[in-house]
Amino acid sequence: MTDEVGGLVRGGFYQMFQAGAIVWSPPTGAHISTGGIRVVWGAGGYETGQLGYPTTDEIGPLANGGVHQLFENGEIIWSPTYGAYSCTGGIGRTWAALGYEAGPLGYPVGNEHAVAGGAIVQDFQGGLPGLRQPGPWPRFTSRPAAGIGPDGNFLLTPSLGGP
Repeated sequence: MTDEVGGLVRGGFYQMFQAGAIVWSPPTGAHISTGGIRVVWGAGGYETGQLGYPTTDEIGPLANGGVHQLFENGEIIWSPTYGAYSCTGGIGRTWAALGYEAGPLGYPVGNEHAVAGGAIVQDFQGGLPGLRQPGPWPRFTSRPAAGIGPDGNFLLTPSLGGP
């Protein structure tokens, strides 16, 4: 537990409590930060990292007991089975368009990471048909899908090259 601590990016403050923190910034207001979501946010640099400040408290329950928290530049999703992972950018937007954890991808099971050739991928519980790569989990690339074909697989945008 601490007193309020200032001097964060863009005029932010935080205060630690036994079970987490309350983080405040002028553009986002005050939000609670706890548990596995806080651990992932901290590993990414807290408010100075890619996600920025939280814009909501934890939201839930989601499918199978999960929760998520929105940030300025993405979100962190936690499930009791897979733990907490961030989801941002084109991958996050496509995951949202497909129905988040209730859609065909299910929950993320890993963070975004680079693979050979420079592609950024993220592993999901259900993967994406047509965007699979070898490995323990199907992988979804940030390459956008152009739609769903007659066989139920995603049609890839041809101008962006292969995954």
